[in-house]
Amino acid sequence: MEHTYYNDAAHSYLVLPCGDHSGDYQYRMMAANHIDGLLACSLRTIDGKNYLYYDITSMQSISSVSEQGGLSREEIRRFLYRLADVGNGIGRYLLDDSRLLLHQEYVFRNPQSDGSWMFCYFPNHTEEYTCVGLLCWLMDNADERETDGTDPLRRLCGIADNPHFLLRESVLDEVYQNEEASDLGDVPGQIEDRAASDSWIPGTDTTNANVHYAAEADQQAESDPQALKSHPVYADEKRAAPKELRSHKVRRSKPLHILIYSFLLLGGAVLAVILPMFLYVEERQRIILLG
Repeated sequence: MEHTYYNDAAHSYLVLPCGDHSGDYQYRMMAANHIDGLLACSLRTIDGKNYLYYDITSMQSISSVSEQGGLSREEIRRFLYRLADVGNGIGRYLLDDSRLLLHQEYVFRNPQSDGSWMFCYFPNHTEEYTCVGLLCWLMDNADERETDGTDPLRRLCGIADNPHFLLRESVLDEVYQNEEASDLGDVPGQIEDRAASDSWIPGTDTTNANVHYAAEADQQAESDPQALKSHPVYADEKRAAPKELRSHKVRRSKPLHILIYSFLLLGGAVLAVILPMFLYVEERQRIILLG
């Protein structure tokens, strides 16, 4: 993608031609809001052509940062979590995270906000710059002194090529937790096993995975009820399916609950009938004695 830079007395800008799309709601949304994680931009028309001016004053591209000695493992981790947070957050503004320009020349570090990373949102974006491409670039530009710094990136590259992949915090948590477990000599976690399944897509909404797990658990319970205790739906509360999906587990606990609840309701009903009658009889006897 062609781009230029423009400097005036107080600001520096990254300039991208954007064609005649000024009426698109995405441009209005970007102009009307300060969106965390996105470069501030403005639409300008020069000689009949439209351009987006992204304010990059005092910022460094991630490409320039890497030239100063490579990116450390911790820097890469913070960068990935920042990207996941921004990709999730822009959805509140009806923006599509596939429109982020994931290229080393369009990602900037902002020294005025604790060195956080800022991303370029381009409404006309095609699939030229993908998450996989950026992950591969990070692998090539990681600090060579940290030999294990690219292991999480390698795992992410293995699942990010899926067209339904979404980089989210939950995916990163699992990748880095597996990495820590591997460092301690434990067996790696479930992400590779689940990535191999045609029924679960890593990085997609975990609600769909829960539905798949719950259905699988119900089928398994028909032949082996005890298997429910070790199934992921019930073993891990973070991935537990909604209550209505855990039909077998609920069904086994219903009779006792219903019995107790029925007795309580019956006792309350009897008391509600007998108590007024008892009070009425007492009052009649008192009137007769006084009369």
